[in-house]
Amino acid sequence: MTGDASAALSVATARAKVVTETQRDTLKETAAAPEAKKNAYLQEMYHANLPDDVAKTVGKPGGEEILFFASKSMQDGDMRGLLQTALADPRITIIFLGGEKVGGVKSLTDWLQVVGRGLPNVPPIQIDPPRFRDFKITQVPEAVVLRDGKEVARVGGVYSTQWIDTALQTRSGDLGTYGAMSTPIELDMQKQFEDAIDHYDWDGYAKSAVANFWRDQHLAPVPHATKPDVYEIDPSVTITQDVTLPNGQVLAHAGDRVNPLKVIPFKPTLLVIDASDPAQRQFAAAQVKKGDIQDLVVMSTAVPAEATDGWDAWAKWQDAIGAHLYLYSKPYASRFRLSATPSFVSGNGLTLKVRQVVVGSTQGAQ
Repeated sequence: MTGDASAALSVATARAKVVTETQRDTLKETAAAPEAKKNAYLQEMYHANLPDDVAKTVGKPGGEEILFFASKSMQDGDMRGLLQTALADPRITIIFLGGEKVGGVKSLTDWLQVVGRGLPNVPPIQIDPPRFRDFKITQVPEAVVLRDGKEVARVGGVYSTQWIDTALQTRSGDLGTYGAMSTPIELDMQKQFEDAIDHYDWDGYAKSAVANFWRDQHLAPVPHATKPDVYEIDPSVTITQDVTLPNGQVLAHAGDRVNPLKVIPFKPTLLVIDASDPAQRQFAAAQVKKGDIQDLVVMSTAVPAEATDGWDAWAKWQDAIGAHLYLYSKPYASRFRLSATPSFVSGNGLTLKVRQVVVGSTQGAQ
């Protein structure tokens, strides 16, 4: 890979490294965002159906909260009891670590639907791996009591908030374990995202993006010239709606015809060729070598056919022409609408002059 190809790869690689660091830091710090996207089904299923007394407390800072850490590893009856307790106490939020290795979050929601069948409503349920780590939860069910965001007590294997409230009248801290405990079977969803980013082949992604650049280029076909011709292009456009300044002044009205050449004259001369054709490359090289056209810009209506090594082909075309080669991309094609190649496009007052030539003709020289 040489020339522009090497430069493009260097730029793409540098950008990939920036993206790598930015995305890694962003996802590590705000894992709740991708988690929310992944478990949208779970959040929609539960949060949208909160009873009024519970909904009023969700998301409110301060006061007392009880976080119940849970898992599908718990017995169905215990989980149903926890759901019933949470429905009766608006302080409670039930928290899971993530989805299962097989079935993901969908498997968890299906299980909760079965366990909670017949209940009048559903309590607030979240997937929040950071809180599992923050509170060092390894066994469930574990209840953590917070006051103004700070932990005041915790207890394992207990579902009764009445028992918790009674115990807190005389003590705090670790209240012990009083029931069956189990290890969560769900995967840490945040860690899954972090691992995926850490092990992603960003260098390969950059190289692939560069290699596949040509595959994604779809240029408008332009035939080869069979006869010389000269014609003009009016670059004026019609305004489809009023253009106003922030102060309300109307800069242009809908229906107005605006010619950009009244503001900015067209200074370069474009030479539009089919660079895949050796004869047209040779013609362009002769124009470049003569050097009698100021600001000559060579553009190609064709891209390399070899999508995987297109940069090498493009670099060879440039070497043959002796000048930087640009794409006759869709914006140019829609504005100029050239009839054939090769064609010279130059400014001519308020219009663009197009001089179409036939390769090999004495009229090709300018």
